[in-house]
Amino acid sequence: MASRPAAAETDLERPLVSVVIAAYDIAEYLPDAIDSALAQTYPNVEVVVVNDGSTDDTAAILERYGDRIVTVTQENRGLASARNSGIRAARGELIGLLDGDDLWLPERLTKLVPVLEARPDLGMVTSDSFMMDETVATTRHLYREQRKRPFPESEDLQIAEIACYNFMFVSVVFRRELVDRFGMFTDGMRRAEDYELWTRYLIGGTRAGFVDEPLGYYRIRAGSLSRTGEQAAAHQAVLQQYLPQLWKLGARGNARDSYEIGTRLAAAGDRRAALPFFVHSLTGEGARVSRLKYAASSLRRLVWPTGAA
Repeated sequence: MASRPAAAETDLERPLVSVVIAAYDIAEYLPDAIDSALAQTYPNVEVVVVNDGSTDDTAAILERYGDRIVTVTQENRGLASARNSGIRAARGELIGLLDGDDLWLPERLTKLVPVLEARPDLGMVTSDSFMMDETVATTRHLYREQRKRPFPESEDLQIAEIACYNFMFVSVVFRRELVDRFGMFTDGMRRAEDYELWTRYLIGGTRAGFVDEPLGYYRIRAGSLSRTGEQAAAHQAVLQQYLPQLWKLGARGNARDSYEIGTRLAAAGDRRAALPFFVHSLTGEGARVSRLKYAASSLRRLVWPTGAA
């Protein structure tokens, strides 16, 4: 169920950006996220908020915004499904993702959209962001200080990088045509759903732009999905699906990821599927001594799948 605001006078010569906010029981933070989207200096914006079956005050909060936002209400189906519902309700040529506990600085879209306007070959763009510890804003930069790996310096390196690490901060602005060509988020995924989508889009041939400037706040919460121990397993599930295609495009991947995926497949009795992962654990990124260890262990696991490493 969706409600849509009345048409407003905007600069219709600029692409409409639909900012999609998925919300589930984050009423404490949601008004800040919505307000930051409504406060964008970019002249052609709609804000779509999906209430994904929240049990807190989310519904009452959304009612207060009236026709300033598009509201979508659904039973709880998870983040991927909520984002998909928002994309379906959106009218924009460009889609911007904003988590309900994050916020954007007013000029974020003003600085990101021109990158896509000037570069038709790019399908996505993001930026650096400040970090926020719970409710405390900091001056730490997500890419410069928090992440272990930077955004790839060259677009030619993006395939190699996505085979190792999700370099795309979730708050991405991307072209709707990518949805038309390669699909939306995979329904049912509750972790690493953004990693899966960006990997699919990059394999499809698009590339991402980057504005090396903090244009928002990324909130770290103790209970957020990105902080759970299951995130690493979800990351490897994406790699198990897409590494064979990434290898064909020249990516090496991480030796440890390939080895661990191969180990799980061998333990499940699928040694044929495990073999290419074990092979690529010898050529993937990682210390040479680790690759030698993986070589010996891989051979044992192919012969005795449940044996000791």
